[in-house]
Amino acid sequence: MAESMLFVQLIVPTEHYDGQVIQGSTEFPVTTGEDKFRCCFCSLATGDPRELVRHLSDLACQPFECQHCPKSFSNKRTFTRHQRTHEEGRPLRCPVCPAAFRLNRDLAIHARTHTGEKPHRCTICPKAFTQSANLATHLRMHSGKKPYKCTICSKMFAQSSTLADHLRVHTGEKPFNCLHCSKAFRQRKNLREHLRTHTGERPHKCDRCTASFAMRGHLKAHVRTHTGEKPFECTICLKAFSQFSTLARHLRMHTGERPFKCLHCSKAFKQHKDLSEHLRSHTGERPHKCDQCTASFARRNHLIEHVRTHTGEKPYKCTVCSKAFGQSSALKVHLRMHTDEKPYICLDCSKSFKHLSSLHKHLRTHTPTNSDLKAPA
Repeated sequence: MAESMLFVQLIVPTEHYDGQVIQGSTEFPVTTGEDKFRCCFCSLATGDPRELVRHLSDLACQPFECQHCPKSFSNKRTFTRHQRTHEEGRPLRCPVCPAAFRLNRDLAIHARTHTGEKPHRCTICPKAFTQSANLATHLRMHSGKKPYKCTICSKMFAQSSTLADHLRVHTGEKPFNCLHCSKAFRQRKNLREHLRTHTGERPHKCDRCTASFAMRGHLKAHVRTHTGEKPFECTICLKAFSQFSTLARHLRMHTGERPFKCLHCSKAFKQHKDLSEHLRSHTGERPHKCDQCTASFARRNHLIEHVRTHTGEKPYKCTVCSKAFGQSSALKVHLRMHTDEKPYICLDCSKSFKHLSSLHKHLRTHTPTNSDLKAPA
């Protein structure tokens, strides 16, 4: 295999110019060849990408102390960049931080990190960038150009940082840890969104109603309730859905897949909420309590149906004869009177029935009685 260069992005503690330690993103060059991943800083070569990631993490956390001032840095790239600020021939100093530059152009680019100016605008979409190099990287998303290749599965990417994120799918690495709980994430953006579950922050606001969300994806899904857009289509029955998660649940109707398995018995379920409710049959928990009597239920929908026995509400109406019912299951059974549907089939004689109780009664005709089992005289 020809040797090629790729970059591994790691998140490491980095000292900011004001002395504050922050989490910084650093890309480390790696060469690949002969089924080996080679570190560009030392002689390490390994066939296991996870070992290389661990090695680079250790390398990134080595302390680098400046000999010219009291500052120290935890990654080599930041340390090297800082050292240049002490070199002679850098007369152009930043008025905000200690950085110094040889060229006015470099100082101007650096100043944008303080001012927020983004003069390099994409002509295709509204995005803007502080540097032309960042704009060039962004334009690959529009052009479809993907120069960064995963050496494990050959998938291509437009950005080296996206490749670095993807590599964690293979390595299983989750470097972004929540300080409030034990959860860890492959990408910084996922950690950032997760943190809002602790802070209660909901920055993504709907401009059509008062709803707000912690995650941008949840806002997008919500907006479709206003627009009616259903971009996720089932390839089997062509039914469309506004959310991918709803399509995933629907597909299990076709495949029969039941990925949520009970650890206490052999039962499995198509949806996680059904497993959660089933687990209460083992624990005896009945958290849904009626506020009009002492009844309590393991499932919320059972409580809702029970409350109708107090209110007399019958929201399920037959479209054929207008008879109304308090439970959807009761309406379903009633409709069989009109359709003559008989969904309960005997496997012994193929006879079918409208009601499950009728099938159970019929099955006894196939089951030998005690008198049938007696030996002949």
